[in-house]
Amino acid sequence: MTEEQYKKYTKINEEVQTLKNFLSWCGNKYKNKFTGKYPFKIDAKTKKFDLRSMLQFCSIPDNTYEISVELQSRIIETIEKYVGEKELEMESI
Repeated sequence: MTEEQYKKYTKINEEVQTLKNFLSWCGNKYKNKFTGKYPFKIDAKTKKFDLRSMLQFCSIPDNTYEISVELQSRIIETIEKYVGEKELEMESI
């Protein structure tokens, strides 16, 4: 494994471990047997999804939005699929 491949592998592995930690609390595939399902909060990192800055001029007192259980399940499924893809990518390195 070259140094470049090692850096790429390490970066992917850090992201996967963070996501697995999240999924151990509220996921299905990577659920920890000692924890239940918990609601979660998504904090977007990009300006495109920064609701706080867009809504600061509105009269909305709270920037928290409820989403359905079905949508939460789809988000979890998408994250689990992403983790699987990244694990395959790490195996190919």
